[in-house]
Amino acid sequence: MSFDIVWTKAFKWWERPLGYYRLLKARKNYGTRIGIANPLTSGHFFRAVPGYQEKLRRLRNIHEGSRCFVIGNGPSLRRMDLKLLRNEITIGSNGIFKLFPKIGFHTTYLTMEDVEQCEDRRREHKHIKGPIKIYALNNAYCVPSDDSTLFMNVYRHQMGEQRFSEDCSEVLYSGWTVTYLNLQLAFHLGCDPVYLIGVDFSYGRIGDSFQPGVIDVTAKVMKDIRLTHFDPSYHKVGSRFGVPHVDKQYRSFQKAHGVYEKHGRRIYNAGLDSELDVFEKVDYADLFNNGGQRSERHSTLLKEVSPNDEIRALLTPNGIGRRWKRLYDRAESFYKSGLHKRALRLVEKSVVSKPNIPAYYLMGRVKKSLGDTDGASKVFELILDKDGPRLDLSIYSGAHYHLGEVNYRQRNLLEAQYHLEQCINMSPSHEKAIEYLERIRTECDAESFIPIETQIASI
Repeated sequence: MSFDIVWTKAFKWWERPLGYYRLLKARKNYGTRIGIANPLTSGHFFRAVPGYQEKLRRLRNIHEGSRCFVIGNGPSLRRMDLKLLRNEITIGSNGIFKLFPKIGFHTTYLTMEDVEQCEDRRREHKHIKGPIKIYALNNAYCVPSDDSTLFMNVYRHQMGEQRFSEDCSEVLYSGWTVTYLNLQLAFHLGCDPVYLIGVDFSYGRIGDSFQPGVIDVTAKVMKDIRLTHFDPSYHKVGSRFGVPHVDKQYRSFQKAHGVYEKHGRRIYNAGLDSELDVFEKVDYADLFNNGGQRSERHSTLLKEVSPNDEIRALLTPNGIGRRWKRLYDRAESFYKSGLHKRALRLVEKSVVSKPNIPAYYLMGRVKKSLGDTDGASKVFELILDKDGPRLDLSIYSGAHYHLGEVNYRQRNLLEAQYHLEQCINMSPSHEKAIEYLERIRTECDAESFIPIETQIASI
């Protein structure tokens, strides 16, 4: 575990006693420890208190199969419509929080690893609200921790070939840029694909005038430094600026590209005018023609519960084990007993505890039983829009069936026919789907009834 004391001369002597205490506390809380329990409620005198490592482990694959945006801090962000990212999974770093008031939301995660960045912003850490904040453990001395703060074990001194961590609960590797750290985090979270924006990979005159390393921000160089980030006030006179090791960064990005490719995942560069050519480039605006609509349905479905609320539910002590499954089982029991309103309350809690397809499917059936056909349709559409492997085809065929039935009752016969045929393709013996499809065949002239696939093939 990394536990170097890395503070610099900018971290004043009178700050160091508190800093040392914070560092000791973070190291103590990194692993799971024994705490006192209430025997009246738990039946035990002691309990396991999850540390930062366990909390990071719980985040593994929490966003499996979902796309994610890793946001750099380049000046190209000024020309991008970042409000499109409101309902997306986003990972930002360092001073990205300066954008939050302007765009009206915060990133899902915020990371900091650089010593100088953490020290220069030590007065601002406690005012950053909203994202799950993940700092390098050896920077804990200048970070006031709260319930949204985690510390990661970052290995900063590498020799030989660049390494890439697939499990952030164990270790992460510095790649001369925090973006490399964020790509390891996105991999750990299960995100696929990952889109880079704001990684301009161009530092103007600063990169040409100075050797790689840390320089002091003076009034003389301030004009050039202002051009390197999205906000001219990103750095201030008296702070420090890291002139990048561009060649080492490039090799790190190549390593990330190789690891993602090895596991069948993709990283794309969706930034504007980015000079980073390691990753295939895509158009940022084109990513929201359909994906943005799906994210908006997800937000509406959960009554504006943010992804961070779902993550916090997983990181709290109550999140240990399969809390979502216990809530789901109780909700299913109420549903079968006809107590639909109780079932709805519990299944919504299950989804917040851990978003999962079975709970969404139960939620859709409950809403349909309560007469909320619009709400039910949104849930079933969300299930069918979900990317990733479909492990239980009965859920997906069921979602098609319910959408087919709802559309049939609303007399949207072509839409109903499509969903019922999809249901039968997945479950050929689905009697109710066959029955409704026969009704449509009967209500239409039998000679004019054409299967959807035949219609599409003829176009």
